[in-house]
Amino acid sequence: GKFVIGGSFANINGVTRNGLARLDADGTLDATWAASQSYSTTNALALQSDGKILVGGSFSGLLHRLNSDGTRDTSFNPAPSSTVYALALQSDGRIFVGGAFTSIAGISSNRLARLNVDGTLDPGFGVGTGFSSDVRALRVLGDGRVLVGGSFTLYNGASANRLVRLTTAGAIDGA
Repeated sequence: GKFVIGGSFANINGVTRNGLARLDADGTLDATWAASQSYSTTNALALQSDGKILVGGSFSGLLHRLNSDGTRDTSFNPAPSSTVYALALQSDGRIFVGGAFTSIAGISSNRLARLNVDGTLDPGFGVGTGFSSDVRALRVLGDGRVLVGGSFTLYNGASANRLVRLTTAGAIDGA
């Protein structure tokens, strides 16, 4: 009955909560839960099936996974090179990450990546040269394909005017 909110806020009803808070079902602040660091600008949230929370945005680290109590899961450290704007989960737990980054953990991945559950880059999903500009929205379809939206006009050198559907391997889906 609780939910997590993110954004660019400094407090909730006078209580310091920098960019991330958990609310009770009635919308009041859950005072028992506080993230273990400041998340000054939270752009994306995703709840994993194990109760852990993915947080993406413009803050130190750019993409974290929190335990259900708000503490950081330090075993998860994908290290994107720039801002994360979008997150989406596959049914098998793998994680799509979209944003302004050009690499994950030092490996080239222009603005879109699929991570394994442990936060490592999934080599089975290739973006090639990637997107020409930011990825701002992601939606995983029931069959594993992914819809990607943003300010881009190219994907992997091909025309992709702000919206594209990709196959489970990362190619443009023409079907």
